[in-house]
Amino acid sequence: MKGFAFSPPRLEIPKGTTVTWTDGDTILHTATSGTSVKADDLGHYTITADGKSNGTLEDLGRSFSFTFDTAGEFAYFCARHNNMMGIVVVK
Repeated sequence: MKGFAFSPPRLEIPKGTTVTWTDGDTILHTATSGTSVKADDLGHYTITADGKSNGTLEDLGRSFSFTFDTAGEFAYFCARHNNMMGIVVVK
């Protein structure tokens, strides 16, 4: 993540793959599983964490890893910057 964005925003991987998120900014980000949906044009989002994973990346270079053992689509977002969203597609 860098510049208030996950890169890539959509990642397709085989089951059993470990994904690592690394903070490329000098501010706190998270990689929180669940959804963040834009609620209005004023910058409000409706967030729903699903409790599957929650990585806090406290500063530049910090990392969080999670192994995806189940096939499906797994949305995630930054709990501090709700406009940052991504999805991992596990096949």
